Formats: sequence, structure tokens, C-alpha cells
Amino acid sequence: MNKMNKIIMLFLAVGVSSLSAIKKSDHVVTFFVENYPEVHPTQAIQPSMFAPGKIYKNMAQSMIKDLGTIGVFATYGGFLAHTNQNGQIIFPRKTQKPNFDLFITNEIQPYLMAGTTNVRYWTIDNDAQAARFKVQRQEDPKTGLYYWQVTKGVVPKTKIIPLHSIVVFAKPKNIYIPQGITLTNDNSQFILPTIYAKPQLDDVKNALFVMNLKIFFQPLHPKFKQDKLAISQMMQP
Repeated sequence: MNKMNKIIMLFLAVGVSSLSAIKKSDHVVTFFVENYPEVHPTQAIQPSMFAPGKIYKNMAQSMIKDLGTIGVFATYGGFLAHTNQNGQIIFPRKTQKPNFDLFITNEIQPYLMAGTTNVRYWTIDNDAQAARFKVQRQEDPKTGLYYWQVTKGVVPKTKIIPLHSIVVFAKPKNIYIPQGITLTNDNSQFILPTIYAKPQLDDVKNALFVMNLKIFFQPLHPKFKQDKLAISQMMQP
């Protein structure tokens, strides 16, 4: 990512942070996004590698790659979030059951309640690429150990995203989701398995799309209207 893209991502991330309106929560759903491991061909040692400042530059670049992927955006339970400096995404937990649908797609569209900006449900855009995974916490009956089971799911023909789904904004080919078992515990904080972002991920484009959705994620403020019979409550953005 060049310098200009980093500046753009910083402003977009701040914008998403300001509109996510995440309140303090006793329990969270969280996961980490790391850089997809790359294998580079071995290079022969050259005199230029020992030029003044070259060694420290190579060390710094290596350290930066290990800091996590900055600029991955996701939504869950009416909240928007992006990876922090550690590559972590955090949401307040909105369900008691440790079962989630995880969607990877670059575009979603809201289905609105009549006459409002309140979202009834979200759908995957007809032209968007999408992948679905099931993430379920289970207990081994013999050992008593808890683990996350990740399996590939099927994107609904209706393109409707089920309630309590986690949506990561990216093209599926740019995100790697390890399938199988990941050990965990029965903690009330749901720490889901790590996912991996590939270098081709267009984080700036994804962030710009997310910013267009901000009106649907702003907190609702109750307003009260009094009439002759009762006081009715209206929810407005």
C-alpha cells in the first residue's frame, strides 16, 4: 500500500469508528485478520544488502508485515468495525448461541422497512461475489475440549443474509478462511478463528463502499410524540 492509500485508509477508518457507536458490552465477538503467508524465492546475498541503512530497512519491512492487516472492514449485529493496529475486529455480542454465518462479499444492499431508513435485512448485491462459511463452537464428548468447527456453506439463492451473520467486506478470492477445527474454550467472549487477507485485497475500495452505508448504521435516537390518547415513541436516525 503506497503512502497516499495509507492516508486515505486512516481517514476512512476514523470515519467508520465514529459511526459504529459501539457501546460498552460485557461480552464480545472478536477475531483477528492476518496477512496471508507468502513464500518468496531465496535471494543470493549481494553487497547492496549491506549498504548503510539497508539492513534496518529490511528489518522494519519484515516487522510491519507481522503487525496484522490494517483496513479490513466488517459488520455484525448492526455495527460496523475495522481492524485495529493489531489486526483485530471486535463487536458487542448479540446472541447467546456460539454459532455464526460468516459471509465474505464486496457489496451488500439493505432491504428497508416501508417509509423509513430502518433495515429489515441485508442482501448480497446481484453482481457481487460471495462466499459463506459456518462457524460453530462444539464440545468433544470424550475429552471435554471446546473447538470451533468451520465449514463451507452455500450462499442462499435469495441472497438474503441471515440475522447474526458476520459480513467481511472483500472479494472471496482475497480472503482465506481456514476450514476445520480450531481449539477454544467455553468463555463467554467468543474469539473466532483467525482469517487471512491476501495482498490483492483492495482495502481502499472496500472502505469507500462501507462509508456509503454509514446512514444505516448510525445510532437511533428515541423521540416522543404526545397526543390526546397516549405518548408514542418514534425511532429516528
